[in-house]
Amino acid sequence: MSRDDVRANIILLYKSGDPADPKNYRPIALLNTDYKLITKVINTCVKRAVTQVLPREQMARAGVWGTLHGLLLDKAATQTSRLRRREHHSAWYDFSKAFDTVAHGKLRSLVDTLPIPMMMRTVVQDAMSKWNLQLFPPGEAPIQIPVRRGVYQGDSLSPMLFVLVTASIIKRIKEDPQIARLSLGKHLIVAYMDDIKCHAPNNRSTRAIMAMLEESARALGLELNLGKCGHYCRLQKADEEGGDDDDLIPAVKNGYKYLGLIQTERDSPENFNILEEKILAKAEEILSSNLTTAQKRRIFNSCVIPAAVYVTGNIMPNSSVQGTLRACRALDLKIRKHMVAENIKTLPTSNQRAYLPHSIGGLGFRSIETETEIQYARRYAYLTYHPELTDILEQYKTLDAARCRTPLSDFRHIAEKYNLEIPVEENWRDLATRLVEGIRAANLEVRMQDWGKALQYPRLVLRERDSISFPAAEYFRTNSSKLSMINAAAEEQITQFRATPGRRLAEDRRCRRGCPAEETAYHVVTSCRTTSYTARHDQAVYWLLRTLLEALSAPDEVRRRLQFGRAMLNAEFDAPLGPVRIRAGQAILTGVPLHHNKPDVMVQVLARVPSTYIFEVSIPHLQNYRTQEGIKRTKYGRNSVAEISHLNYQTIGRDLNLVDQLAHLHRCRVHLGLFIVGCYGEVLNTDEQQRFARLLGSLGVKNYEVKALYQKAAYSVITETTKILCRHMGR
Repeated sequence: MSRDDVRANIILLYKSGDPADPKNYRPIALLNTDYKLITKVINTCVKRAVTQVLPREQMARAGVWGTLHGLLLDKAATQTSRLRRREHHSAWYDFSKAFDTVAHGKLRSLVDTLPIPMMMRTVVQDAMSKWNLQLFPPGEAPIQIPVRRGVYQGDSLSPMLFVLVTASIIKRIKEDPQIARLSLGKHLIVAYMDDIKCHAPNNRSTRAIMAMLEESARALGLELNLGKCGHYCRLQKADEEGGDDDDLIPAVKNGYKYLGLIQTERDSPENFNILEEKILAKAEEILSSNLTTAQKRRIFNSCVIPAAVYVTGNIMPNSSVQGTLRACRALDLKIRKHMVAENIKTLPTSNQRAYLPHSIGGLGFRSIETETEIQYARRYAYLTYHPELTDILEQYKTLDAARCRTPLSDFRHIAEKYNLEIPVEENWRDLATRLVEGIRAANLEVRMQDWGKALQYPRLVLRERDSISFPAAEYFRTNSSKLSMINAAAEEQITQFRATPGRRLAEDRRCRRGCPAEETAYHVVTSCRTTSYTARHDQAVYWLLRTLLEALSAPDEVRRRLQFGRAMLNAEFDAPLGPVRIRAGQAILTGVPLHHNKPDVMVQVLARVPSTYIFEVSIPHLQNYRTQEGIKRTKYGRNSVAEISHLNYQTIGRDLNLVDQLAHLHRCRVHLGLFIVGCYGEVLNTDEQQRFARLLGSLGVKNYEVKALYQKAAYSVITETTKILCRHMGR
């Protein structure tokens, strides 16, 4: 590899403060992709070879949940000493720019000893000799800088090299006989990359550990940043050598931030205060953006929730587990208030819908309270089943027996709440998965029951939950305000309507447009006699026609004739399947009088084996979805002579019908497909919809194009439904 192959281009991103101060810039290293792939392969080989060599005290290794493992060890040590009222010293150590100061001589010696093929060792050492940076200061010419010490930031191999080269520090502290004698063998080291914390029973052993750590680190080219180190002691006794720790590292009084948590011997309440401030600020930034609700949900669930749950699911403050979950619930409430303020949900809309999965019409946001409960379950599974935590588990059992708050007591509260049965598994990963599945299922059941308790629409959705979908909710054009109005109307929670639950005056409940029916959202979007629903229907027909024209490779001239939002077309052209004739919005003459002879779309494929396709479109309310399927099939496939309605479609006898007449007239098979989209954008995976998808497939429409058709049609439907609602309210 050449120097250009291994070069790191450093882009400086300005943060804040004086632009002339380099500290106010964040360096971003951009490495050659080929180089990163090579080092990724080498790193995989190294990881397999040295897994058993790395010290157990180093949490940045395979087979452990690093920060969780470290926090479990740390809290067991501090809480056991607290329970027994013993002197206990905690020391936190911070290195000055650890990644950038590791001596290359030590790295080369390390690479020489790695149990990997010689060719890989040669590649790594050759690359190290050519490491160089190209710095791009804002507004200045690039600067070339050779790398003489440290490891690359952003290199796949760098973390593993750093962990391996610093493993000697942990090994020397752990095996030093003087430290073992001074601490009576009761010292503990917990490391995560360059974050090292030591526990010791007395001041002398703490001094000895620090001296050994400084000496070992100096040999590797590392230096302690004494100003950022910290020391805390409970029940400090006079040291045999006299003095205290003030001449070593600063004493910690209000807390030290370790693995993301502020702590002394217990986690500080300040953790939650800081978390709340940051989470609410980030949530407001996400929820107030111009993204769609689906995009906001993805970002919120992937960025805000993990950051929040890391704190709420790992802190062990003085408060009870009920107090922690109560604080999480309050934080969820504040986030929902932001949702209302940004019109993601309306105030009267059910709170449960914010957390229900989008597959059944929920917004799909995750609850901090629920995710914290899930983290308690994961932590319990890890603690009880991980083979390296057997001794630590016994310490926690002792603490639990003494009525101290522990991961065991936290999980016990969750197990009782959800009536969980603890399965017998062979490993902690399987147990964690089973417990999480149990909590999610129980929580979902509770939320669904609460959602459907007093509302008709949720009961309809939940009855169809195995087959229902909401394609428009995931469409990239569906903005939050539109979706929130649709959700409010579906739940009959538009307060401006006279018959909305909560308005009690009987004389005030009739439709403001003069209809004798009560003014509900259902009435407004489906049956108000002063409202035209043609545009909504025609939008769905338009998307069906456009999909067919694209699948059949229609000429551009034919496509241009199809106007947006119109359901009218009369075209003939040659397609890959053969000559095709499409008629939409026109009555079909069959030689016999038929009452129902105007389907939305008719496609005739005039191939060697001709066939005809009739497509009928309907936009019903969810409660009438299956009824409309029956009505449409009866109109065109059983009896096209009589007037068909919801009153007689199931009982009327067979008579002349459009399907049979076309089959007789054209001497071909005639297929009837029903394209049904609910007025709030719902789609049910019924037999009729599956048949419709198969018919489209026989015309050359791919599965992803069928999915896109449903998304676009459902989006147009909810857009028109929103307009109908707004016009009715005079907006």
